[in-house]
Amino acid sequence: MPARRRTVKSSTKKTFKLIRLVPVLLLLMFLWFVSRPTEDRQIVVAPNGDSVQVGVFDFSQDRIVSLQIPGSTEVVVAGQYGTWRIGSVWKLAKSEGLSGRMLADTTLKSLHIPVDTWSNESLSGVLEGGVGGSVAFLVNGIGTGLTFGERIKILAFSVQTAKGNRNVVNLDETSFLTSKMLADGENGYVVTGSVPLSIASLLASPDTDSKVLRVGIKNSTGLSYTQGSVRELISVVETLGGKVLSVEDLSAENVDCVVMARETDSFSKHLSKLIQCDFKKSDTGNFEIIIEVGEQFVKRF
Repeated sequence: MPARRRTVKSSTKKTFKLIRLVPVLLLLMFLWFVSRPTEDRQIVVAPNGDSVQVGVFDFSQDRIVSLQIPGSTEVVVAGQYGTWRIGSVWKLAKSEGLSGRMLADTTLKSLHIPVDTWSNESLSGVLEGGVGGSVAFLVNGIGTGLTFGERIKILAFSVQTAKGNRNVVNLDETSFLTSKMLADGENGYVVTGSVPLSIASLLASPDTDSKVLRVGIKNSTGLSYTQGSVRELISVVETLGGKVLSVEDLSAENVDCVVMARETDSFSKHLSKLIQCDFKKSDTGNFEIIIEVGEQFVKRF
């Protein structure tokens, strides 16, 4: 009999705990309703132990994809900080007194993944879908580029996303990364080329689904379009789904960058925000978008 009483008592406690979760779930449903995203997706990068992960929250397709990047992947750090392993970039930013934007900008520059913002390690909670981790993601805003409202939006979306709509892609198992001995004499990974089509379709702008966005670049960096930042910019534009049809090499100018478009559409506005350039509505001739870049762009990109 005593054993039965303990079983009933334990069952009652579990039921009580579940009942206590109901208001929380109702609150999250309400928050999701009032903070429903106006954009199609949000892409967030974060450290994950010794590695790095990118969370793709695809609101339009009701799916969450986690891109796992080995920490030993060799990257050129944004802002002319040299070549590092990506797993060390978060600590490098802290040691330099900088924010996680360094990791976001480096992921954009070296892996051509159009990262919107950055988070701390608590991002794992909403990618995995656990209750405890999700709560930690909501309350832990230290070192994240996400506002509290954005964290509510992502958390609410994560709660209502089924397990079958969550995927993990290990980039070291794709053609995107190749294992080799790095300059420090230890094995690691290097980016071998363009983002694989299976991943590119996930990262491309919805604006490119039904039309071709022709892009021209006016290059006043003093570098050839086959070098450094200009080459990386071309890769970013094409990952988003744009088609770079022309690069015009001009005399070097000490300016940053401008994205010009004949229409103020979501693609051009998103691109200008992503690469942190001014936006200008202008006649772009045979192109939908023209990007002007100068020497200052090279120094920070």
